[in-house]
Amino acid sequence: MFRLQVRGRPDDWRTFRWTTYYLILGIAPMAVASGLSLGTAFGTTLVLVILPFLYAMSVFGVEFTIHSMKQPQVTEFSTEGIRFFGPNLIPRTFAWKDLTSVRVRSVGPRRAPAALVFVFRRRFLIRLVHVDLPENTAVAARITAFVARYAPKAPRVGKTGTLSWDPSLALGGDAAVVARRFQPGYYAGMAVFGPFMNLYFTSIALAVGFVQDKEFAWAMVGAYVVIGILIIMYCWETISSQSPGSKPSSQRQSTVKVLFLAGIFLVLLQPVVAVLLLT
Repeated sequence: MFRLQVRGRPDDWRTFRWTTYYLILGIAPMAVASGLSLGTAFGTTLVLVILPFLYAMSVFGVEFTIHSMKQPQVTEFSTEGIRFFGPNLIPRTFAWKDLTSVRVRSVGPRRAPAALVFVFRRRFLIRLVHVDLPENTAVAARITAFVARYAPKAPRVGKTGTLSWDPSLALGGDAAVVARRFQPGYYAGMAVFGPFMNLYFTSIALAVGFVQDKEFAWAMVGAYVVIGILIIMYCWETISSQSPGSKPSSQRQSTVKVLFLAGIFLVLLQPVVAVLLLT
């Protein structure tokens, strides 16, 4: 049996933590502006009690999620089949006879094979987290060897020619690799989702009348513009700091840029919506 452990990069959890905290920060402007605008006992309780309690629960949830996700994803290859278990995966074993195809996923401008997707009957997909297979040639050879030996008829899709499919290498042992769990598309999505939620909070607060004082309203809008810019800048810096092999291909890079432009548009839309709702 060959046992593979895949751990996430330590910096992945740092960036995941801060992108999530930036999103959570978007609750504060509306809550504070609403509480100050109301000026009643409920408003004071909202700002001094309810909001800190919500933030404490949110921080606990984020840190608990990070602690749970830090556990490695484990895949075991044996003569009987493949067994998967780890974060977000229910331990399950699949027989080689149920393997319908193996897909080689590629990332980066050089289109390097970075992940293997195992497709089983009933369209059940199990994907190994992204592994830079060229940098871990020995691990890649062991994985593909088991496929070549015990499921030689399973179709292989993608850049399969860049990998070794030598069945004689299907030997037992243990291996551990480090992989990036969050791809550029994740951060690009966050760069849109954050400003979108901020715009949503602004619209709700002003349209429903939670914030009636114009001074508090404009302070809230200004805070959301700043938070939106911070989210976009942090996500862009995170993508720019990734290694060349982890960066998206030219086609996906265009999608990432479009998402960032959409995030910037939503940030600039904040004052426009405020003007329309306050006049």
